[in-house]
Amino acid sequence: MYTSYKPFNITLSDRNENGSRKAKTLSFRQLLNVLEYNSSGAGQIEMTVPIWTTTPRPNAEKTTIQDESTHHENRRPTTIINPPTTGKNFAVFSCSTPKIGENKANGYNYVFYLPLTVKAWRRIGHSSIVLIVGNLTTWKERPVLSFVLKELVALNTTIVFIPCSVENSVLVSTVSRLFAVSLLDWNHYSLQQNSHNISAVTSGKISGTQSATNPLDVTNLLTTDADLWPLTPNHFHIPRGHQRVVMSTNFGCCGTFSFKGQVYNMFPMSSVVMSVTTWKEVMFSNSSLSSVKSAHEILEYLAKDYDPKLVYAPLRRALNAAWYMDQTLISVRIKEWARRNAVSDMILKKRMPIYDRVDRSYWKVDSIKDKIDAHLFLDGYSEKSWEQTVPLLRQMYDIVEVSKIIRYRDMFTKLLS
Repeated sequence: MYTSYKPFNITLSDRNENGSRKAKTLSFRQLLNVLEYNSSGAGQIEMTVPIWTTTPRPNAEKTTIQDESTHHENRRPTTIINPPTTGKNFAVFSCSTPKIGENKANGYNYVFYLPLTVKAWRRIGHSSIVLIVGNLTTWKERPVLSFVLKELVALNTTIVFIPCSVENSVLVSTVSRLFAVSLLDWNHYSLQQNSHNISAVTSGKISGTQSATNPLDVTNLLTTDADLWPLTPNHFHIPRGHQRVVMSTNFGCCGTFSFKGQVYNMFPMSSVVMSVTTWKEVMFSNSSLSSVKSAHEILEYLAKDYDPKLVYAPLRRALNAAWYMDQTLISVRIKEWARRNAVSDMILKKRMPIYDRVDRSYWKVDSIKDKIDAHLFLDGYSEKSWEQTVPLLRQMYDIVEVSKIIRYRDMFTKLLS
């Protein structure tokens, strides 16, 4: 069986003063920002959400996966810089490597934001794991990429390079966030932490009760986007006392979808939060694979649930079901996990982004006091977008930090030109 995609139409309608209706067609991304818009009855949304339906795959036994000689790049091992320390909260976001000759107007959008997004998460107490689909060698050789890499390293960011063929790089980048629990050797880091705790107990620095906690139960991974900055700390932290729990920080924003004859609530990737222990259970307890360590294995994992032709084909933004594969996959896995374990305790936070987000669709930075996050401009380093972003930076950081960020942007644009 495999999933097929049906197009969707979205109309946001408001009443004019004379009572007649005026309609505006929105993109899916714009819909996410206004889905809960209903100010005193003035707004109404009429929509059909994306649907994934189950269809028999014709000639399934004849499907060719990948040519070994052509796609050996997908099998190359990852490279890890600054391995993480357990017992922390981590924001996990990703970026694919811009192709040589790619239009600089859009190829470097996420690259530019990487260090700035690390800073934004650090501001509210999170460390960051950046998954870069591509080779470390490429990032050392290209001046602008090397500059960004040095900034990430200086911020003590955990960086995972995932070698991948060009045609698969975008899909691997989007779904890789679901596999941070496997791409990094958390068991090894946990053993290191336990060894440190035992030494601390022996020396009397901490109590024996503290050392009994499994570090992976209190190491939380939060999926997010490179162009999204958190503004409110408490919204993104799992409350004390909750360990074996799934938390969604924007639940209900994306409707429902059908998969293999069942209906699921769509969990948006910004953000799903779980401990490392729970992530492992959710992603691998119901899979024939016990882990994934490469782009090849990520694609292999996906091909067990989705049409291989869809998995291995080049991904085009929002034009096929693969664009939403990260969200559909995690939504299915969470429901399966909850059923197996009779789990009903989920933290599902609902939002009204039109009110609690600083968003590029209706950018306005008066005060961030009541804002949860900021959805940034795609061309963030362009003169126009940067001019609008600086006021947000001035509310987030002191003058010294803002000056550092401005210098970073100036150097980035200089190297890119």
